[in-house]
Amino acid sequence: MYTEPINHLILLKRVALEMSQAELADHLLMDIRTLQRKETGLVKVSVKQDSQINNLLLASPPSPTYSGQDIAALRVNLGWTISEAAEKFYRLPEEWEQIERSQHAPSALHRFLSLAHDSQDEDGNIPRPTVGPHRASSDDSGPSAKPEHLKFIRKEYGLNQAQLAVLLGVSRATVNRYESGDYVIPRHMLVTLRGVAATLKERKFNQED
Repeated sequence: MYTEPINHLILLKRVALEMSQAELADHLLMDIRTLQRKETGLVKVSVKQDSQINNLLLASPPSPTYSGQDIAALRVNLGWTISEAAEKFYRLPEEWEQIERSQHAPSALHRFLSLAHDSQDEDGNIPRPTVGPHRASSDDSGPSAKPEHLKFIRKEYGLNQAQLAVLLGVSRATVNRYESGDYVIPRHMLVTLRGVAATLKERKFNQED
């Protein structure tokens, strides 16, 4: 039922893991261009590769803030049964139940489920990313991030364009064109921006503690 990997979820998983494309590509023993093509659906992701990424999510450090009950709440909000969630992560239902009974949830798993929930459309689907940047025009429609939104997040957390580019998985020149308005910031980048902002906010909060 849910055994086929979903390409466009790799992007959310990578953001949840706080990994750059180079880092994840290295872990999966592939070049960055191949990973980019997999994230946008141009090349199919294999069950083995998806399972490797899921293992990273499940093995992430336990969150001091969230418990297995929070994982269960996110699962319910996503409309997944325990069996469906387990199958998506190539686990037995009993293993998933154990995660939801744990005192502390894997931090990256919680971030991924939160991102997946936040990015759902009104039909409960997670939109696929568009392929590559495109120039702004009067014909562009639909929700997109504004240049000032991108610039605000970058400056709020003390990042330069090159550092933000690594987090977003694009080139520094692309970030520059996003901020100048030359390129439309695609819809899927809204999801990535939410993930980057949430991750940086969490990191900043932990540093202040």
